[in-house]
Amino acid sequence: MTTSLLAPASPNLRLLSLPEPDAGIRADVLDGLRAKPKQLPPKLFYDAWGARLFQALCTTQAYYPTRVETGILTRHAGDLAAVLGPDAAVIEPGAGEMRKIRLLLPALRPRAYLAIDV
Repeated sequence: MTTSLLAPASPNLRLLSLPEPDAGIRADVLDGLRAKPKQLPPKLFYDAWGARLFQALCTTQAYYPTRVETGILTRHAGDLAAVLGPDAAVIEPGAGEMRKIRLLLPALRPRAYLAIDV
C-alpha cells in the first residue's frame, strides 16, 4: 500500500507515491494533531519514510530552495574554493544524499570532509 501526494498545481503536475507509514507513525501523527498546541515529534522527519518524503518534496516545482542552492553551488564552486583554500575541512550537517556537496568538493579538494546526518 502506498500514500500518494500531489505536487502543487503547476504545468508539470505529477503524482508522488510513498510507502504507507507504519502504525506507530500514524499514532504519533494523530496524537500530535490532537495536542494543543499541535505538534509532531522530530523523529518523524528523520526516519526512512520521512527521508523519502523530503526527497520527493525537494523535486516539486513549489520547493525552490534545492534548485536555488544547486544553482549557487554550480555557479560559484570555484569562488567558494578560492575563499576557503586548499586546506579546508568541510563539515556538513544534514548532508542527506550529499547531492549538493558533490558540486563543491571537486573544486574545493578539502583535506577532510565529514557528512553528518541521522
